[in-house]
Amino acid sequence: MGAIAWSGLNILLLILIIYAWIRVFIIIRRQIGIGLAALFLLSLSIFRGSANDNTEPPKNLLAAREKPTQFGN
Repeated sequence: MGAIAWSGLNILLLILIIYAWIRVFIIIRRQIGIGLAALFLLSLSIFRGSANDNTEPPKNLLAAREKPTQFGN
């Protein structure tokens, strides 16, 4: 039952995000035109927030930090 509720919340969130994108597109289209509005929203969609390209990939937080050693014989 919990999985169904969680899926429903995810679908609702997706619908709200799509609705927000449509509203933003309509507002921007009124101001600057449909071509520039589409280009602006596309650039927002593909923009990466990373300021540094030399970052390490994320580490698995569930993995053991060191390999376990043998205790005893």
